[in-house]
Amino acid sequence: MMIGALPAQAASAPPWHVSFRSYSTAQSDLQVVSADSKSDAWAAGSTGTGAKVRSLFMHWTRGKWTTAFAGKFPSFSAVTVTATAPNNVWFFGWDQGNPTALVYNGSTLTAKTLPYGFELGDVVVLNSTNAWAVGENTCNSNNLTTCTTTVLHWNGSTWLSENVTGLVSQVATNRSHVWFLDLTRINTHNYVKGIISGLPVMYEVAGNALQKVSSPSARITDDQSMAAAPDGQLWIFAFPESGKPSAVLLHWTGRKWTQVSLPANLCPPGYEGYCPMTYEAPVVFDGKSGVWVGPMAHWTGSAWTDASIGLYITKVIGGDEAIAPLGIAPIPGTQNIWLVGWASPKPDSNAHDAIILAYGAIP
Repeated sequence: MMIGALPAQAASAPPWHVSFRSYSTAQSDLQVVSADSKSDAWAAGSTGTGAKVRSLFMHWTRGKWTTAFAGKFPSFSAVTVTATAPNNVWFFGWDQGNPTALVYNGSTLTAKTLPYGFELGDVVVLNSTNAWAVGENTCNSNNLTTCTTTVLHWNGSTWLSENVTGLVSQVATNRSHVWFLDLTRINTHNYVKGIISGLPVMYEVAGNALQKVSSPSARITDDQSMAAAPDGQLWIFAFPESGKPSAVLLHWTGRKWTQVSLPANLCPPGYEGYCPMTYEAPVVFDGKSGVWVGPMAHWTGSAWTDASIGLYITKVIGGDEAIAPLGIAPIPGTQNIWLVGWASPKPDSNAHDAIILAYGAIP
């Protein structure tokens, strides 16, 4: 998604702030970001073009972003990153065509081979000896009532597996507990059209096993994202099977499932007119009482905030520039987020600078 400059009334203080921009002759971008504290965060992407593309790792420490792991794993392409501590950072992605995890222990970066069918975007890490992920599934148009999905567990030395009936599509953690979202009673008519929808069934990890817990009652598609809070609350950004409304935010309060409505139009402070809200995956916990649904829409737990960077782009990075937001992560201890992606001097330019912004004050 690319957002160009938009005409609007000027806000007195844009909430977005540039924390890093590459400003190099090489085309660069950042795809993923994760933070374990306000003072420690990691981002990953690539730099260069064609045969000269190389991996790019960035580290936020001592109040600035610096490049890391120069020359190591140059062909690695990150899909996601999880940092739980300064000495426990996991990058999941592809290296020379193979699904790979790169693990940083505070001093060295090492590679771990991942099981066949590992879903690189559906993995959570609690610590160096406890990670959970979604594996391959057996679902096809002939076995939708009996098909299974493999759930994977890293115990510090190997990946263990367990099969669950249905199609497991999401995993989330609050750093102490893990939840999986499974779709059952899959709609055959939609499946043959390439749309996977069904009745959600929630699983929670209890020790090293999975147990069913309270689930939403509405049938949804698998095109969604899930986030968890330390107190056990869950949010699922989902699309109803019926398509009406177009999107919903399902919320587990710890006692019951509720549904939060998504407004179509909400202007940030200082703007007037039509300001359409933009919702997209991933949904991430905001560290307080709500979630971010992509980098533009923030549910505080009681109200929505439209954070569209397009409305502030002139003041933030320049009037003729364009920006592509690609990854977000909560900044612990705040309700704010890191946003990574690329920026371009002109909307139609092929030049890309890796860019990192913070919503709210830069920590």
